[in-house]
Amino acid sequence: MPTIQLDFDFLDPTGFAVLPIGSGTVAIDEKAGLLVFSIEDSSFPNWAGTVQKRHYQLEGDELSYKVPPRPDGSTPVSIWRRLP
Repeated sequence: MPTIQLDFDFLDPTGFAVLPIGSGTVAIDEKAGLLVFSIEDSSFPNWAGTVQKRHYQLEGDELSYKVPPRPDGSTPVSIWRRLP
């Protein structure tokens, strides 16, 4: 699977935008349509040492995936755009 350096942002449980500090990798499992985040260390202690999987969509230069629902039931969507 292709692997890139982990670099992404999230919303904390209260819905505020945060940027976790951490390290790890993200791999693309094209057959299963998954991004596989292997988080080695994180400013969110419960994420350290975990693997998180997200289904993704790739349309042109835009990759998007949904993160787990917020406490209010809404589901954020993360979007990555390829740089020119």
